[in-house]
Amino acid sequence: MSKKFMGKFLSTVLAAACAVNIPLISSAAGEKETRYEFEDGTYTSDCVFDNTIEGFSGTGYIDSQEGDVSVTINVETEGLYNLIIGYCLPEDRSPKEQSLYVNGTQMGNYGFGISNEFTELTIKSIKLKAGENTIEFRKNWGWVLYDYLAVEPTVNPTLTASKKLSDPDATIETKRLMSYLADNYGKHVISGQQELYGQANENEFEYIYNLSGEYPAIRGFDYMNWSQGVAWDDGTNKRIIDWVKDKNGIATIAWHWFVPLDMETYVEGSLPNYSGVSFYNKKGDSQKYTNFSPAKAVQEGTAENKFINTDIEMIAKALQELQDQNIPVIFRPLHEAEGASSLNGEYSWFWWGNDGAEAYKELWKYLYNKLTNEYGLHNLIWEWNSYTYDTSAAWYPGDEYVDLIAYDKYNANGSPNESAITDTFYNLVEKYDGKKMVAMAENDTIPSLENLTSEKAAWLYFCVWYDSNPQFLTGSNYQNADTVKEIYQSEYCITRSELPEDLYTAYPIDETPVEPTDPTEEPTTEPSEPTDPTEEPTTEPSEPTDPTEEPTTEPSEPTDPTEEPTTEPSEPTDPTEPSSGITVPDGAEATLYGDVDCNGLLEVNDIVVLNMFLLDQTTVDISDTGKANADVERDGYLDLSDSSKIINYLAELITSEELGK
Repeated sequence: MSKKFMGKFLSTVLAAACAVNIPLISSAAGEKETRYEFEDGTYTSDCVFDNTIEGFSGTGYIDSQEGDVSVTINVETEGLYNLIIGYCLPEDRSPKEQSLYVNGTQMGNYGFGISNEFTELTIKSIKLKAGENTIEFRKNWGWVLYDYLAVEPTVNPTLTASKKLSDPDATIETKRLMSYLADNYGKHVISGQQELYGQANENEFEYIYNLSGEYPAIRGFDYMNWSQGVAWDDGTNKRIIDWVKDKNGIATIAWHWFVPLDMETYVEGSLPNYSGVSFYNKKGDSQKYTNFSPAKAVQEGTAENKFINTDIEMIAKALQELQDQNIPVIFRPLHEAEGASSLNGEYSWFWWGNDGAEAYKELWKYLYNKLTNEYGLHNLIWEWNSYTYDTSAAWYPGDEYVDLIAYDKYNANGSPNESAITDTFYNLVEKYDGKKMVAMAENDTIPSLENLTSEKAAWLYFCVWYDSNPQFLTGSNYQNADTVKEIYQSEYCITRSELPEDLYTAYPIDETPVEPTDPTEEPTTEPSEPTDPTEEPTTEPSEPTDPTEEPTTEPSEPTDPTEEPTTEPSEPTDPTEPSSGITVPDGAEATLYGDVDCNGLLEVNDIVVLNMFLLDQTTVDISDTGKANADVERDGYLDLSDSSKIINYLAELITSEELGK
């Protein structure tokens, strides 16, 4: 465990302990970090051992070049861990991206930024089994210098779900939808499926229904065919109205935005056909790509500006039709802008990333202001696509222009990849300070129910891309049909039939939990009293039936025995007080000491659950097995000494033998 992690971990458990003043056992023993040197691991013949760049750990490092590297590590218990990779990537090599495999399963692709000195990349929330695990980096875009791998337990941040929309004038239906999303964030995943754009094709949706007996709650649409020169009424709005208004579903809309191929030869006012337009950028690999400049597009009077203004007007009319029908949508324009790690847009896939991060943000704000303020569209929940590179946050338009953070998962490599990519989820949560809910706006393989729940990857929703070429939903190299059926039929996954019938007409709106100055406190405070935020200041004078005498007699406390519970907790230094009457039920047997919530893991949440139970058994309950697990002192009852002992084990101040595992 690294010292940096130890400090962060102790601050977390101290915060959990402070509520009841739990004493921590101090220890002078320092923590020991185990490093695994890549030169002592396994690497293919394409790799080269080297030690010419100073600052490495061990005897040297592995220059991966066109090869793959791996090390075998050992952890004591199954759980989530951070992988810390020591590496170097000289500036003459450009940013790279490699594929991480854990025990033969691809977890995702990870970007390595330029560094002329040895530095670290941390990949968070990787599930490891107890015992040996093989960690492998396979060449995706190679030539990284691998030094060492270190491992530490993961402590993920508390999730928050702000219901506040960026548009203060959002319609009531939009606020209801946002409230529903926030109420389910971290508790359920909402199912979704993208339709094949421009066609009344129900194949994917009927496949899901025939397989599971359920339809997805979210249907993905695309305004791809709504651009001048190629625009035609492809029935998208008709299908949106049917899905939301008639079938009570949720709609999300992307926009593959066509623009002229060559602005140097473009004749202003002309209408290009499909052979003369593209949405790919000037450096893309597609057969046709455009040199359209987003920087010029926001400059009044330019040909680019006039072109996008006409397109925006067309889109505004389409969205206005939905607003007139009281239909809110999750709107995801200008998606996947960065492409690969960069600030200047050199690796962007689409034209809106052509001129880099700053120009892109201005374009997003321009579109936001045109639709919201000029055209008066207030039925939009604005969703922005992010990557997880060090440079990705530089592309973020800002909290005031974004409502949801999205990520597009494509990591199947010839066979289904059911990873919940938990590391990606929490990377995005932390990258944007937990202020926005995080969704899987596009994906190939649906993560398995087991991975989603055991890894606590709280994706707001998933949305499988449509079948065409390849077949992301029905292709056996992308989905396991049994996994799709299991997730759709599970309690964890919300389907269309499980959406509230009054979602858009009466679903309660409550924006009181929103505290932008301190979002991390939201779930544990404000939501507990959402219906009456004024109660707090009125609790003191809440006894009007006894006018003036009550305030003068209450301090003596002899005549009001109900006040005693408020004084007992004020003496948390006596660990025997809370435990009186809190005994472990007869016959209850422990399955894993310290596992209070019985999820098979020892983690900070076990401390929090036990602390809250000790404070108030009327609002927090623990199963009989959980109580037996919590009794790490083995004395037959629960008190603060049990919580203290679990804390010290997680902080590595005592051993597993001392905990009684």
